[in-house]
Amino acid sequence: MLRTTLPRIAGCVLVTLGFLSPVPAQETIPASADAADIFDNFGASVHVDGNRLLVGPVRGRRGGGPEIFLFARDASGQWSREASFPSGWRNNFPLSEIPGHRGNRGNWSVLALRDPWLIIGNPHQTVGGFEDAGEVRVYRRGAEGWAEHAAIPAPAPALDGGFGISTAFDGTWLVVGNPGQNLTHVYRLDETTFTLQQSLQPTNGVTLGFGSDVALTGDQLISRVNAELHVYSLVGGTWTFSQLLTGIGLGTVAPFAVHGDLLGVAATTPELRLLRRTAGNWAPEAGPSL
Repeated sequence: MLRTTLPRIAGCVLVTLGFLSPVPAQETIPASADAADIFDNFGASVHVDGNRLLVGPVRGRRGGGPEIFLFARDASGQWSREASFPSGWRNNFPLSEIPGHRGNRGNWSVLALRDPWLIIGNPHQTVGGFEDAGEVRVYRRGAEGWAEHAAIPAPAPALDGGFGISTAFDGTWLVVGNPGQNLTHVYRLDETTFTLQQSLQPTNGVTLGFGSDVALTGDQLISRVNAELHVYSLVGGTWTFSQLLTGIGLGTVAPFAVHGDLLGVAATTPELRLLRRTAGNWAPEAGPSL
């Protein structure tokens, strides 16, 4: 699965084939209610899993909120739009005013795709009378297409909690950031039911912003606070704190990505810094300059 970000103008997605020498295959824009426009943000978030491509957000049309677009690849290798989903967000970005959130750029880990499941976080949702408490909507692809499967509200809703501003899903574990309440929640999917297993808190005394970005890879769960990454390991079915990554040059509003035993962070200096996990620990290694 791939998660990445692309320019936030009207936007397009360039789909490539190949690995070391990618070959352009197809370029597309969404079939919206009207023509693409500047600041649509199409391509700002791109998630790929197998033959499906999730793209969002696209600026809302006619007073609506941003839309999420899903494309499918057919047997000939061509991509076509399969479905679209409302985001529920109030503006063009996921809630950036959440206390403890990492700035005003929005957060593109608010989406997650693992076919046949699609996760859309909505940190703007009012729950139990609390504005911006947040919820996560889960969609599932069946014989008749995509349909909403479940809505998961904030476990303990609070004003500006921001539950759902970040998500990660690997097919079994669903991780949801709740930075306004300094929490990261972990759900387990058993066949068709998502059950809350743990609510994680930072171990170093940080009081706000935990879960502003989250990621999953294998037996590793990562939750962010500003420029810190808190790492948890899956031990006997329980997520246990294992390492705090600080001083790695991660900018407070810069992205990070993890796959397998390799972690990449966008540094405050113009470079991509890499960390590799060896014998259970993450440590820096030489990375490319930008």
